[in-house]
Amino acid sequence: MEDAQELIAQIQELLAVYGLRVLAALAILFFGRIAAGLAHEVRNPLGGIRGAGELLFHRAQDDKTRETADLIAASEYRTPWNSS
Repeated sequence: MEDAQELIAQIQELLAVYGLRVLAALAILFFGRIAAGLAHEVRNPLGGIRGAGELLFHRAQDDKTRETADLIAASEYRTPWNSS
């Protein structure tokens, strides 16, 4: 609890000295961490879907199943956040 109180005191001191610049920097840091966590939560299941598509592709008995599995496996690479 003392650590939290010390942190609050430090933040209050920084706000008194630097004003809104510190608040804006903290907001950017906060939203950056949220965005990184959200990206991980979205990409993690997509990797599992891609892996299942690849497995299905290699086990497929017919061309139609292979084509569908290839589409599933390749879909992660067409997401807006994947530029590579």
